[in-house]
Amino acid sequence: MKKRMPLALKVIAGALVAGALAVAARAQAPVSAGLWEISSTMAGARAGNDTRTGKACVSADALVAAPERALLEAAGRLGGGDRTPPKCEFRDIQREGARSTWLATCEGERGRMQGAGAGQLSATAADLQQSFSVNAPIGTITLKQTVRARRVGDC
Repeated sequence: MKKRMPLALKVIAGALVAGALAVAARAQAPVSAGLWEISSTMAGARAGNDTRTGKACVSADALVAAPERALLEAAGRLGGGDRTPPKCEFRDIQREGARSTWLATCEGERGRMQGAGAGQLSATAADLQQSFSVNAPIGTITLKQTVRARRVGDC
């Protein structure tokens, strides 16, 4: 004979599941894998503004853990050429619905950069901004990156 769960426990269990689902839904905006058109502008560099535009396939696996990181890394690979994209570590990613914030440390051609970012994500669009401080022989340089992306199809 099966034991029945008391009604009070069923109500509590149901409330906990509903609460967990609400937190999960609020914690991360769903971002769709596929072909993304991306425009990235880096301002503050010695040469002025550096804008790169292109398309990149972004996988579901890359988007699951941190869609911000996946899209920013795709933006870093735009344009090819002799430029090596910096290697970045993202931490303290906070999400509230479609909005997110994060901290980043990057190593690249410009040296070590410390920064913070914020963005807004949806299934088919992203608007991301990051600001970095770089210690240079001439002093501290502030770099600002703006990335706008929209999903344009399947890969």
